This record gives sequence, C-alpha cells and structure tokens, in this order.
Amino acid sequence: MENQDFNKNRLISIFSKIVKTGNFTLSSGKKSDFYINCKELLLKHQCMVTVGSCIWDILLRLSHKNVNERSDSIQTIAGVTSGADPIICSMVGFYWMNGLFIRKEKKGYGTKNLIEGCFTKGADVLIVDDVLTSGKAIRHAYNVLVENGLKPRGVIVLVDREENDAVNLLENDLGIPIYSIMTKTELFKKIEDDKSDNEIISSDSENIVKGGNIK
Repeated sequence: MENQDFNKNRLISIFSKIVKTGNFTLSSGKKSDFYINCKELLLKHQCMVTVGSCIWDILLRLSHKNVNERSDSIQTIAGVTSGADPIICSMVGFYWMNGLFIRKEKKGYGTKNLIEGCFTKGADVLIVDDVLTSGKAIRHAYNVLVENGLKPRGVIVLVDREENDAVNLLENDLGIPIYSIMTKTELFKKIEDDKSDNEIISSDSENIVKGGNIK
C-alpha cells in the first residue's frame, strides 16, 4: 500500500505540472477550461514505468474482486488508440500482458479489423484510457471487445476529469468497476499546494533580505 501511495503521489506531482488552463476543445467536442496532454509524459520511460506499477497494483485488487480464481486471471489489456497506446505498451513490456489496440473505426483496406493484436475468445480483459471525460472511448472499447467474444472485467484510467458523472454512469451501464489513478481534484489541489509553498518561500526569502541577513 505504501509503495502504491508513493507511486500515485509521484504521478500527481509530475502531471500537475503539465495541466494547461485556457479555452480548449476536447476530443468529445466539449469545451473545457483546462487540458492535460498525457502523452507528453507517458512516452517518457520513468513515467511509463510508474504508471505501469500503479495499474498493476489496481489490477491485482480488480482480479480478486471480480474473478474468484488466480490473481493473474486478467492477462490482456486493451484500449482505444491512441490515448491508451502508451499505457498498453507499458503493461506489455514490463508485466508480460497481452495488448490489444482498438481502432475508432474500421479502415477501408487490409483486414479491416477493429482490434489489432492476438487474443483468445473468452479471455478476461482490462480496458485502459489516459483521460476519462464522457466515457465515449471506454464504451466503444467495451462494445468492440464483447462483440469479439472477449470479457471486459474493469477499467483503469490515468486521469478522471470528474465530469458528467461518468464513473457512475459507466459502472451502471457496463456493470464493471471503474478505477482512476488520479483525479482532477487531486491534480488541482497539488497545483494550489505548490503555489502556496512557493508564496511562503518567496515571502520568507523577502523577509530575510529585508532583515539584513542577506547582503
């Protein structure tokens, strides 16, 4: 648990530094006053390792909760490209899981598959995504997996934007648990805490200078 909390807090600290504020249009088409480009950090080795560790910790709990068998019963991880791609690669590379990329739509050439990767029908699958807003990508992934004979057992997202009651709606509609590594509230709390700490440091430094201790 201590290691899990350490990794989570580390990610909150890192990702809080790339939160951008302003006027943005999200992939869902909705407007937002903040934006997080997760791939900016997910494609860095150490960050990918830490994300993988957090997901593995949650995955073990998820396996025990949903499948009364071995803790490694979920051996396949899937998500909609490209937001989920770095997360899937981290689990394939570091935890020996099988990965599946799910296309947003069929291509007009080649095999025209919506799923890229090897899988066995009936296999338990974990769905992942970088950011949860409306849950559209997760619903798409769930439907494609089920249509191809796979069994989604849960969802893990890197960041929950805490909008549209998405977690509760998804859990009710899909019947599987939704986990997040960090939330909008946690990220903005970290930003405010860092701002307060910097103001205190700045104030203390100014007082020292004015007090004549530094020339």
